[in-house]
Amino acid sequence: VDLYNFGFTETDQPYIVMALSGGTALNRVAKPAFDWPVLRCLLSQVLRVLSHAHARGVFHHDLKPSNILVQQDRRGRLYAQVIDFGIAAIVNRRVASLGEGPSTLVGTASYLAPEAVRSYALHRFSPGPDLYALGVIAFELSYGVRPFQSDDTRELLQQHETREVPELDVRAGFEAPEEFAGWIRKMLSKRPRDRYASAADALAALQRFAGRSRVGVRAPAPKIPRNRFPQLNP
Repeated sequence: VDLYNFGFTETDQPYIVMALSGGTALNRVAKPAFDWPVLRCLLSQVLRVLSHAHARGVFHHDLKPSNILVQQDRRGRLYAQVIDFGIAAIVNRRVASLGEGPSTLVGTASYLAPEAVRSYALHRFSPGPDLYALGVIAFELSYGVRPFQSDDTRELLQQHETREVPELDVRAGFEAPEEFAGWIRKMLSKRPRDRYASAADALAALQRFAGRSRVGVRAPAPKIPRNRFPQLNP
């Protein structure tokens, strides 16, 4: 999102002037809108954002559908934005000196990585939690449901820590390369070291079986009708 201006008001209140996005949050988009070419493009763009942020020591820690906006440019191509870095962990001396207890939870339970459940403080400067959250999102858009579900928050967090990713059939009408299921499972590995080492590695793996191997090459997003992103009722 473009930053136009910042400063302080006459009463010393800080302000930031940013571009207004016309995108729709993923949680308000009908899942059938995401066929494989569209989902591949969406995941690639989000991974580029994460790779850019992680390389600069910024880790989101609350990646979820409501924090990803999708819209189309004038040519009808998909464009994704990652928003709300409000609780992001930033690697610098000031932040690193802050003390959080081992019981601190940061993020949204449905997308919280197992290591973040156990100890946010030990993993706040790691790409693992963001990659895990994106794995949950990819699972949800592919299978139509989240991998772990419970009305009880403690039970849900325990599922993230201990329960294996369920074997499900993809939602009707969704077709993706066979390797995609393995890619999702790797993103959802319980141990951070079993996931991809970085967002750039996850992107490279995704592009290998999607037919594009070079990281950083921005291929045009698939053209789709503008009405492919109907806004759902809240």
